[in-house]
Amino acid sequence: MWRGPDGLSAAWAQDGESEEGSWERHQKTLLPQGEAQTPEDMGQLAVYLASAAHVTGQAIAVDGGFSL
Repeated sequence: MWRGPDGLSAAWAQDGESEEGSWERHQKTLLPQGEAQTPEDMGQLAVYLASAAHVTGQAIAVDGGFSL
């Protein structure tokens, strides 16, 4: 969706702008919480699930609200 010649990065990039620069510029509008999720966010979910006694069979999205 974002990368590649047919992706948004190519369509939204300004002249001479890198894919990384275009992503940084548009991140706040593309992600509901305005920031990408990190490995630490995944780790926090793992710690929560390890300590939750009665959570079973759940699909938990750690995506900043993108899949709401």
